[in-house]
Amino acid sequence: MFEYTQVDSSIIDIVGYDAGTKTLEIRFIDTGFSYEYYDVPKMVYEQLMESDSKGIYLRNCIMDCYKVSDEPKRNLFKPFIGEYTITEMPDFDDTYLNMDGDPTLIIHENGSGKFYFGVITGCFEGKIKEKDGKEIFSFKWIGNDEADDAAGTGWILMDDENEGIEGEICFEDGDEYYFYAYKK
Repeated sequence: MFEYTQVDSSIIDIVGYDAGTKTLEIRFIDTGFSYEYYDVPKMVYEQLMESDSKGIYLRNCIMDCYKVSDEPKRNLFKPFIGEYTITEMPDFDDTYLNMDGDPTLIIHENGSGKFYFGVITGCFEGKIKEKDGKEIFSFKWIGNDEADDAAGTGWILMDDENEGIEGEICFEDGDEYYFYAYKK
């Protein structure tokens, strides 16, 4: 099973390693694509993670030394990446939604992000799941609700025209808030 880590590098976004198969996955910042390198010893992965320049270590010690996937893996988050204005939340009126500025949800290239509406804020980490033949961005979040700690889960689905998203932000206490948002 892969373990993924976001790294401090000018060219590498995320490094993943599966010790069972000795597969190293590198996701590049500029393209968002990932490549898999096969039969990479755990020691090489550990040295990559400890190196001061991960790009130089990758170029000198991995790229021409290990078999690489023929085709890059696409960034699964790509359809969801962006900044969205939350335009509809049936459980809240517009006055509450816009209380502290435009209600916003942001999804970054690595699947992390944040949202804020009314007096509720949250930061999240997400992953892509498939349900009924559609890709769903599923996430866990932590944040605040009127300065009280809050946490929960959520999901996001692209609309059929890829112009917006719909989803739900769920609190650990059981509250669930549906929303619709458009890309800014």
